[in-house]
Amino acid sequence: MEYWTNYDSKMNLHGYSKRDRIINQTKRKLREKALNSPSCKEVKLDGRNCNLVVDSGNHQYQKIIKSLPDEKFETGTYVDWANTRWLITKADYDDEVYVDGFMEQCNWNLSWQLPSGEIVRYWGVDLNATQYNSGETTMNGNKYTFGSAQHKIALPYNLHTIMLGTPQRVFLCRNMEKPTPFKITQNDSSSRSFGNGIVDISLLEDKFNADADRLVNVDGEDVWIADYFEPEAQKPSVSTTLSEISGSRKLYLDMMQTYTVVFKDADGNEILNPNFDWDITSDVLSELHVQIQGKTVVLYTDDDNFIGKTITLQILVDGEFSSEMVITISGFY
Repeated sequence: MEYWTNYDSKMNLHGYSKRDRIINQTKRKLREKALNSPSCKEVKLDGRNCNLVVDSGNHQYQKIIKSLPDEKFETGTYVDWANTRWLITKADYDDEVYVDGFMEQCNWNLSWQLPSGEIVRYWGVDLNATQYNSGETTMNGNKYTFGSAQHKIALPYNLHTIMLGTPQRVFLCRNMEKPTPFKITQNDSSSRSFGNGIVDISLLEDKFNADADRLVNVDGEDVWIADYFEPEAQKPSVSTTLSEISGSRKLYLDMMQTYTVVFKDADGNEILNPNFDWDITSDVLSELHVQIQGKTVVLYTDDDNFIGKTITLQILVDGEFSSEMVITISGFY
């Protein structure tokens, strides 16, 4: 009996079926080969150290990428590699062995001011969408000439980018003396809502407003902000702690997923040790695997009866609500 127990243990060491053993063997071989390949690059994937297989191909600014076995990535996430920033714009949902994908080099750091007065910046992939014209429209002979250049910029989906919309104006121009502003005409937030998601912002050339547009310094860099306004001064007696939860808004079956919170003060400086608590609510909370480690939460479930159910993560600072994320349990990646 002991012989057969040991035999069964050895047979199941790399999988409980022939198919599982073949998949695991393939993963092991791919991992060994990939780590020794010149195409395997050390990168940062949304801030964490990771390895990706990067196919240089013939295009300098667009790369086919593959994950190592048991590592994953999603659309709408940033990759920092070779002193440049890239945006993952495609990711295959078939991740049984590895994930195929596509990333594009970001070429513009879009800056704008929130209603609160805070200035935010996000890297994106900017394309000139002007077609079939010179970028100018003329009326009444040469008397009036209007710019009609069009651009389209892809940005990662988040709480800031989803709020961009017409008639908001931003700058897409490297000319610091005579910059060209653009007016947002559309925010397409649905066409590429895979993974973390991407928003595609369409813009039309607009007129410079000397009274409203301002050159300001953001983190040591001068940038043009359209329709700038002076934020209201914070009252000294009020201490505001801002928090932001990062992680996928879908919890996939049989996959451990990590969620992390970052805290900042009203000036954007990171707060390292705030007094906070995680508040996690769900109809299926008692059946979930939940592990809380400081600023990180790990969630896991393999019960397909939970598909479509939601989990709400909330951050409470000094007992007061600060931020939240709603996560949907999904059966497909």
